[in-house]
Amino acid sequence: MSLRRLLIVSVALSAACSTVRPVQSPVAFLEKNNPKQVRLYNADGDLYVLREPQLRGDTIFGYEAMMREEVRFSTAGIRRMEALQIDKTRTTVFIGAMSVIAGTGLYMIINSGSGKGLICDGYIVGQRCVPNNPAIHFGIPVR
Repeated sequence: MSLRRLLIVSVALSAACSTVRPVQSPVAFLEKNNPKQVRLYNADGDLYVLREPQLRGDTIFGYEAMMREEVRFSTAGIRRMEALQIDKTRTTVFIGAMSVIAGTGLYMIINSGSGKGLICDGYIVGQRCVPNNPAIHFGIPVR
């Protein structure tokens, strides 16, 4: 598998285990985590997407891509903050689904050599597909 495909699969898998949710306490969240990006709503309800947010005292600094400048907000003037966080429900469902898929694949691999399938001798008109069990001989004509 190429590095590019591995990167695409890794990004898709990481998205399956996280979601953007509101943060209970912006100050505590920024002190505990080091998010790359947060969504911040000010007192007027305006949305700002801050990259590399930092907490300095009671002020949150970050780069706003749309405005192309660094902006700052007082923690008292923040109505709501949202950030990418781990979602336990989605992670559990994802792990369960991957387990079922892996188990199904393993079952198919283990039972693939049982010899109970049909053997077709080619695509020649008039050839027949016969069961791979010598005790049963009946043919299915190929048209």
